[in-house]
Amino acid sequence: MPYSITQSHRLQNFLHMVLLFTGLTFLTGLLGWIIAGSEGVIWTVFLCLLLFWFSPRLSPRMVLRLYRRSPAASVHCGGTEPKGRPAANA
Repeated sequence: MPYSITQSHRLQNFLHMVLLFTGLTFLTGLLGWIIAGSEGVIWTVFLCLLLFWFSPRLSPRMVLRLYRRSPAASVHCGGTEPKGRPAANA
């Protein structure tokens, strides 16, 4: 991909992430305000900021372990088996 297209996609992804995070923070802040007033807003915004800070640092393996799952083998994705053998047609 040319550099400008890559940069454009990165900017678009970043703006999308900011929009989603802002919406998440607003909705949880509103819920916190309904339940606990201004202190609830402070707590929910604080927890959203923690989520924002730690989410890129969570490895996919940690998330899979949290849900007691394992990575999908590439055979299920139409690729090759992990040892490089072609996928069997099922």
